[in-house]
Amino acid sequence: MDAGKEPGTVLTKPLVIPSGDQLWINARSVGHIRVGVLNEEGQTLPGYSSEYSVSFTGDSLEHPVRWKEKHGIHELRGKTVRLRFHLQDASLYSFRVR
Repeated sequence: MDAGKEPGTVLTKPLVIPSGDQLWINARSVGHIRVGVLNEEGQTLPGYSSEYSVSFTGDSLEHPVRWKEKHGIHELRGKTVRLRFHLQDASLYSFRVR
């Protein structure tokens, strides 16, 4: 997914968080990438809002996504969530949980 100067968002289909502690992204950004985690109804989970997401800038094959109050997603294991990626001047190639 790519976004230029105009910010854009990508919302995933519902997915179950497998065993794993961390969300990783393969991305390149001169702007920013932030991630929010939502429940099945589309409500942001406490502590996982995109506003609390630590903005990513750079180029990485494997960058850990972090939030100001949460450093991983271990507490979401087995739960169905949706991820909302906010991009500006950025490309998101893939994401995974491990």
